[in-house]
Amino acid sequence: MGRKDFFAKRDELAKERRRLQREKNGYTPGTYKEEDSIREKDKRLPKTNELHRETMNLWLEFTADPENGYEYYKTSLGSPAPTHEMIKAYIRWYVHSIQGRLNDDGLPTVRTVSAHTEKFFGGFEQFTRTKIVPDDRKEIKMWIKKTLTVDGVVVDQKKEKLNFTKQDFLRTVSSLWQTDHQTFIPGLLKVVILFALQLYLFTGARVGAFIPSSEDKHERGLRYEHIKLVLFPSSIGRWAVGWKVDQKWLKNRRCEKYTVFGIGIRDSNRPQFASGYLLLSLALAHGAIYGVDTVDDLAQFDLSNGEIPLRWKEEYLDKPVLRHATADGPQETPLTKQKFCSCLRQIFTAAGYFGELATIHCIRRNLGKKVEKRNGSAPVSQILAHKGLNTFPEHYQAHCSSIDTVGAVLDEEDQSDHIEYFQGYVQYYERGLPGELPAEIKESILEKPDMVEMRAQIDSFAQNHDEDRLKNKKLEYRKALVRYRLFELRQYQIRWAQEKRDRKVINRGKEEPTHSENDIRARTQMLIMPEVARIATAMSSTKELSFDEKLLFVEDLQTQCLRDFDVVYLPNESPVHGLCPVKGCQINIASLKKCDRSAHIHGCIRREKAFGLQRPESEMRFCYECMDWCLSSQWRDHCDTHLQSWKSQHCEVIIYRHTVIRPGYCPFCLWDPDLSAEKRLRYWLRSDNLREHIEGQHLAKIGHCQTKLICGCSQSFHNERDLRLHLHDAHGLKETIWQNPKLPNKRKRTCKLEAQRSSAGPQEGYPKKARFYNYSHPCHGREDCVTEGSFFPVPALLPSVEENVEQYSGPSMCDKYSASSRSNSVELCFSELGSSPSSGSTALGPEAIDPRILETPKFNRDNARQSCDQAAIQPKSLISPHKECEETSVSGIKQRQSPALSFASQPSGYCAVTEANEERKDLQEHLTSLPTHDQAVTAEFGCDSHPLTREEGKQNLPCDDQVPPSCPRSPLTRAKAQTLSPQHYPGGLNGHSPPKGLNAKNKRKLRDLQRKNLTLRQIGPYFADVDMALLRQAWMELKPSQRYTRSRANWKGK
Repeated sequence: MGRKDFFAKRDELAKERRRLQREKNGYTPGTYKEEDSIREKDKRLPKTNELHRETMNLWLEFTADPENGYEYYKTSLGSPAPTHEMIKAYIRWYVHSIQGRLNDDGLPTVRTVSAHTEKFFGGFEQFTRTKIVPDDRKEIKMWIKKTLTVDGVVVDQKKEKLNFTKQDFLRTVSSLWQTDHQTFIPGLLKVVILFALQLYLFTGARVGAFIPSSEDKHERGLRYEHIKLVLFPSSIGRWAVGWKVDQKWLKNRRCEKYTVFGIGIRDSNRPQFASGYLLLSLALAHGAIYGVDTVDDLAQFDLSNGEIPLRWKEEYLDKPVLRHATADGPQETPLTKQKFCSCLRQIFTAAGYFGELATIHCIRRNLGKKVEKRNGSAPVSQILAHKGLNTFPEHYQAHCSSIDTVGAVLDEEDQSDHIEYFQGYVQYYERGLPGELPAEIKESILEKPDMVEMRAQIDSFAQNHDEDRLKNKKLEYRKALVRYRLFELRQYQIRWAQEKRDRKVINRGKEEPTHSENDIRARTQMLIMPEVARIATAMSSTKELSFDEKLLFVEDLQTQCLRDFDVVYLPNESPVHGLCPVKGCQINIASLKKCDRSAHIHGCIRREKAFGLQRPESEMRFCYECMDWCLSSQWRDHCDTHLQSWKSQHCEVIIYRHTVIRPGYCPFCLWDPDLSAEKRLRYWLRSDNLREHIEGQHLAKIGHCQTKLICGCSQSFHNERDLRLHLHDAHGLKETIWQNPKLPNKRKRTCKLEAQRSSAGPQEGYPKKARFYNYSHPCHGREDCVTEGSFFPVPALLPSVEENVEQYSGPSMCDKYSASSRSNSVELCFSELGSSPSSGSTALGPEAIDPRILETPKFNRDNARQSCDQAAIQPKSLISPHKECEETSVSGIKQRQSPALSFASQPSGYCAVTEANEERKDLQEHLTSLPTHDQAVTAEFGCDSHPLTREEGKQNLPCDDQVPPSCPRSPLTRAKAQTLSPQHYPGGLNGHSPPKGLNAKNKRKLRDLQRKNLTLRQIGPYFADVDMALLRQAWMELKPSQRYTRSRANWKGK
């Protein structure tokens, strides 16, 4: 074979291989002939084509309107291009159809109109395959910029370009942890936002490079596979963090595997810029690092042999780093651009910025400025991913020049402090910026004619039962209300900042101290989450962290990321493995409503502490200002300690994640120096009870011309309306204090009668009839007033009786337990000046009943329907001072203690729930020792030698959750218990009829649960809305073979 034949055969073989490869790849000649004939078919992205289609819809609307005079023009494939006169008419029609946002006149800008014109040119070409004549395009652009501007139709105005400087960044990240926000932001989301801000600060990337839009959240976003993490040796610590991030999603990049370049980021000793340690905390919280699960694992690394690259677990490579998080925990989808920008606006506003808020593009612009100053313009184009070198100088320059012209003229060193001020957002920053409108402006918004008209229409639709139109009108009303409030809030913030700066000028630079509501909320949150306080301290400090401090910083961040925000609990009151931490309870917390969980644990812990100290529960005081317990004997001194440094003006109840973390205080009592310390710091756990106290005890007594300082503020008020608005604006009370200033007559009479009753002597007359009401369990979410002495017991039976029902099935015992269970709930809280009508035990004999127990309780009937499910009334005459003997320590405070008092023999009368539980405990001890049912059942209480007198109970209660203990009672026999009528069902007294029994559905449910061999204690939580006496009766009616019981011997063995 010759040389020529050899090469010819090789070419034939290559041609055959190419043909086979085409067949394998599915190539068919002529398939795309028609599509390939279109020029510039995929020049624009799909989103751009969608914008062009929307513009063409407006063009079709313009030509179809007979008033415009162009209905003869038909836009279709191959249509001739319109003349420039027709296009100008369309632009004028469009300009008068929109409203601008950059100026007060509402005129659109030249840039907006020019951008819409470009969309029209592209859309017309895409729709008709016809291009607009270039001369017409040039003419129209000049006409918009010159003629329309002269005519006053458009304005040549641009948004001010500012740089997000380092000081702005420090102020923002510090505020992120030191202030509360209007919308709840979980701890994990805060760490994600902080890491994202650092990421944008060091990379200069566009927001879409790492955080996708909602429609792209499943495909885009920063993933773990885009990051390489390495531990490097360090001279100041065991190791240092270095990492590289690749930008996969860049502007106009259509291949997902395309990467322009990666940016390496080193670690910093300042926590505000320690992005590597934030990445470690997020990865540890997600469990994404191979071989490293805790901070202790990181501390054990030895880098004496060089750097150590860390790798991600295989299952985490395609998972997002910047995940979205809610109160339920982290989500599998990435944080979207819409949510991220919404959180940023809240964070910037809470930090004190007003006016036009910063964006990620401002951070990008500032990085370009810094890089250009140090490295020239070429690296800027690489870092910011610009195609041309002229993009940055033309479009990324701030409106204020970066040149120190004075230094250039005087041949001095450049000074840039004044330039940083005018280029940054610090000129739009004021500490203490209000985040809520004053009540007067809110009221003016509601009185706007269009808002009044919409409310009238809503009422009309509601009366006519037009559900569809009613729903749409309500949605329209909410949108209008939000729009008005946001606009007025921006205007109010600008006026507030200017007034503050004017006062600073008048005061010659001296600034008045401010205590905002945000500071109080954030401080209280730090008491229940100590790691937040440490993170906030590190973020607001200029101190550099050592290596060990960095590890502690990572541990705090990880704790915040892993914290369960579904329900937040008070310190040392979190559930253990989903159960109540008190050994005597340990119910499944998830079986309770979210608003009841923290209150349940708080009540159980109160009982446990009282039992450990051998004190009545009523002597236990809980201070929300320091989140600690103390005894009643030290309560006055404890309150006086807080009052000596009291500065807060906020008095409303603060509820955070279904838990009351700060109670409400009366602004009048709080600043009244004539009252004792415990009366000044009396608190309420329900907003409506606080308001009832203010309305009845203070506002009803204030004259029309008030000049005395009555709430600790410097201003005086000439009428009641101004005072009500002030209570909302300065003291944070809810809007109902001014929206609905007059309470119902029932509530007003309640306050007056309580005041009269408190001032009346012990020998004065009382009403003869007692009323008893059905209440539901208190709920933090509804801000009910819950007594601190109360807790929420799940079982309504004694353990011994519940598990040995057959031994105690006599009728007298049923009556006894029925009365006890009905009184086993949280009592309604009343004013401190009146006798606190709480429920006494049904074990009391007639000779021990004080006449004041017959007084009719006063309460808010509306709130009673939602506050409690049961109520009980306790005679105050049973209250007596406790004998103080021994010393006991509570939270480090020495207190006196009665040596003869035990948890099993605590006196009753201080709280309906406490009394009922203590009586059941005593009864349990006696019942378990009885051999037969016929023996007399006695429940003895210690200290019988002290007689019961009415005067012993004359005490004023310091706060809603504190009620003094009562004196012991005489022995109770079964005969006496049978004569006592149940107090729970008042019959016709309150309009409620006694329940008849379980319905068919509940009976079937009970039988199904009993088939699972459950005890009555375990079945109780499934019937939260059923009276326990009825449930017990249904249980008793079952045959013994259908019940699951344990022997008394087994119970005693436990």
